[in-house]
Amino acid sequence: MGIPNKPLLLFLLIITITFSSLLTLSASHSSPSPSPSSAADDDEETTASSPSSSTGEEEVEEEEEETDATDSSPSQSPLSSLFGSPSPSPDPALKFSSKFHRRMQETAASPAAADRSSKLVAQLCAGTENPARCTAYFHYSKSDDAAQIIDAELGTLNTLLIEARSAAVRAQHQGRASPDVAHGLDVCVENYDKANANLDRASVACAKCVGPNKATECTAKEVGEVKTMLSAVISNIGFCDEAFDGQGLPRPPTKAINEAVVELADWLLEFSKKLDE
Repeated sequence: MGIPNKPLLLFLLIITITFSSLLTLSASHSSPSPSPSSAADDDEETTASSPSSSTGEEEVEEEEEETDATDSSPSQSPLSSLFGSPSPSPDPALKFSSKFHRRMQETAASPAAADRSSKLVAQLCAGTENPARCTAYFHYSKSDDAAQIIDAELGTLNTLLIEARSAAVRAQHQGRASPDVAHGLDVCVENYDKANANLDRASVACAKCVGPNKATECTAKEVGEVKTMLSAVISNIGFCDEAFDGQGLPRPPTKAINEAVVELADWLLEFSKKLDE
């Protein structure tokens, strides 16, 4: 058998080497690296699958901004929301919605109201510390019976005391009061309860002076009871105020209501002198 010529063998060798190279290249490209576009798609899918990542960062930034804004404001006591500022004007949180407060607002808006009061009201208010204010407050009354006026306003006092107690209890439940302030609030709540009990006794006694049998039932005992219990109510409120003022503590959240209770009770106590006649 003859030996193939050399050119043919060389040609076959070149073909074999070329084919092997192609196979190697094909194997290396069988698992290609992700293209830029596919990588971008993967990034989009990852972002879409966890939307909270960017939102969370934004929320943190917003919280930081709010914190910075808070820090830049003047420092305030944690009790500032419970107690009024030392300024003369009452804190909005101290406003109350009782009939007394509304009527005093009406009086301030119409100073001429005092001119429309009855002669009895003018006489009764003459002995108070501020006759003009007293007369303006009672301008609505056309009664010629002091007992009826007292009886009606005892209900207003009851409303004031209920509002005062509620304000003190709300302040207690805030849970941010110092031990001294918490004790003061306890004193106030206790004395509001006592004041209400004393007011109930005054109401029972006064009712006998306005009923159909007042000529026989409205005795010196009942008149004395009205006076004593109104004085006790004023004392009860004084104990509440002293629990704060006497200790150098911030004004209680019930300060404005306390002042209204004392003012009205003082007026009614002055009016009760008429029951002796």
